[in-house]
Amino acid sequence: MFEVGKIYTVRMWEEGEEGGILADYDNCEVVEVLLPLVKFKQSSNEDVIVNTSSLAFVQATLATDEDDESAESA
Repeated sequence: MFEVGKIYTVRMWEEGEEGGILADYDNCEVVEVLLPLVKFKQSSNEDVIVNTSSLAFVQATLATDEDDESAESA
């Protein structure tokens, strides 16, 4: 499912004052996988651990090679 070194866009459900919203986190590189926990390094260079069995986790989409190239050139 998740592969170390691959880049994903992670979609999470976040509570807000007027209900919840879907938030996308781009360019998240998988650092470690111990399902259901996955450690990602975000573009801000922060490590974040996501519990993929949590109701807050919606999906993770593997970035395409085209996405990777545009992120590296930015």
